[in-house]
Amino acid sequence: YHSGNIVKFAADGSYLGVFTADAQLNKPVDMVWGSDGHLYVTNYGADNILRIAPDASTVSVWGTSGGGTLNGPTGLAFGPDGDLYVTSWDNDRLVKFDGASGGAPTLVLGSGLNKPEQIEFDAAGNLYIANGGNNEVAKWDGAVLTSYFTHPDLSLATGLTFGPDGQLYVASYNNDKILRYDGSTGEVFADDGPGGLDQPEYLTFTPDHQVTVTGNQPPSISVPTKVFINELHYDNTGADVGEAVEVMAPAGTDLAGWSLVFYSGADGLAYHTEALAGIIPDQADNFGTLAFAIAPIQNAATAADGIALVNASADVVQFISYEGT
Repeated sequence: YHSGNIVKFAADGSYLGVFTADAQLNKPVDMVWGSDGHLYVTNYGADNILRIAPDASTVSVWGTSGGGTLNGPTGLAFGPDGDLYVTSWDNDRLVKFDGASGGAPTLVLGSGLNKPEQIEFDAAGNLYIANGGNNEVAKWDGAVLTSYFTHPDLSLATGLTFGPDGQLYVASYNNDKILRYDGSTGEVFADDGPGGLDQPEYLTFTPDHQVTVTGNQPPSISVPTKVFINELHYDNTGADVGEAVEVMAPAGTDLAGWSLVFYSGADGLAYHTEALAGIIPDQADNFGTLAFAIAPIQNAATAADGIALVNASADVVQFISYEGT
């Protein structure tokens, strides 16, 4: 933003150098690759969009600099119609450009937004907007703008993205948090911690399912991996035969240090701890499962028994109760 350049990093996080420091860059904010292989960048300080060649050899300008419909562009995303949608922070608008020719922006939304920033479309074509000044995520279905997500811990929503688990992740700028929303329930996913998040802004997920955060200070947070009990098998044939617990997680997740703790409903005490091990395979869509045979798994007729999934830091990340009355 302040340095006026775009830099590159490898998939492992190592720095590869400056991609471009073109003189037209003026407080760049967000960027997205187009289907034409070009990089599109919101150029906040110049009120325009830059279209940069794959090798950064040429840079062209979309939009007229200086006020007008586009004033302080921030977030951008290509829509299902192929057009480029852009939030205009200084005048609270959503505009779009013809995805093939660029040209002048067309006004899409001129009311209902308050300091909008990062945006993202879902598979159904709905657009989600980090509507910062209203402390919310707004949803536009192509016709109607509604408030989609609010939370007591959401203060100045700046960034958002959908994770590989299908949930929406939102940056809360004022109180240094990342929130997660599954469509019905919101929760704090990560907070500042010691030396952690400081005014987080835009979000994205890397191919290994780690969330990447831009902000005023480099974050040093431990982001939890989505690991959960997917299936529980007990008394499959009316007896303690073939009993097992299946765990699901993103492909490549190392379960070393994780465990399953089994509790008796009769006295509330743990009767077995199963240490987990193994690397989750990629079975479909970068997720997979591992099954762990357990013999026997207790199931009382009157008291509910339970299983806890515990991570390598000894935190209970999931608890399931079953059977009983």
